Amino acid sequence: MRAMIHCIHENKYQNLTFPSKEKELNILCDSLGVVNTAKTEVEIGTVHNDERLSTLLSHQTVNLDVLNFLMKRLDSFNQNELATFFAAAYAEKAETMTELINLSFNTHCYSLVADFSDLNAVGKQMYLTEQIGVSTEDFESLDG
Repeated sequence: MRAMIHCIHENKYQNLTFPSKEKELNILCDSLGVVNTAKTEVEIGTVHNDERLSTLLSHQTVNLDVLNFLMKRLDSFNQNELATFFAAAYAEKAETMTELINLSFNTHCYSLVADFSDLNAVGKQMYLTEQIGVSTEDFESLDG
C-alpha cells in the first residue's frame, strides 16, 4: 500500500509516498526545514490516493517515524487484512497513531464479512481468523 501524503510544517508543504526509506524522510525534512529526529512532527494535510486512510489521518499532527512505521505495517497487509483494519478502526473509533498501530497488530481479533454470496466461504474464513491456523484436512472438511 503506497500512500501519497501531503505534509505541512510551518506553512511549507511537501508530498511524500509512504512507506518511505530513511533517506526519503530526510529529504522531506530538509524541504520542510526541519531535522529528522525522534521528535520531529508534521501535520498531515491530505492522503491523495486512499479515501479510507485519508479519513483516519487527515489533519493530524504525527511523528514521521511513527507514521512510516504504521504505513509499513499496512503495506504488509493483504486486501482482507486491510479491509478488516479499516473496519475495526472505524468501529473502535481509533484516532491516535498509537491506537492505529496497536490495532494493526490485533486485526486477528476481528472478523469482517464483506460478501454473503458464499456462506460456506464466509464460515471458513471466520473459523480460520478465529483459529489463526488449521490443518489442510480439517479446513477442507469444515462445513462453513
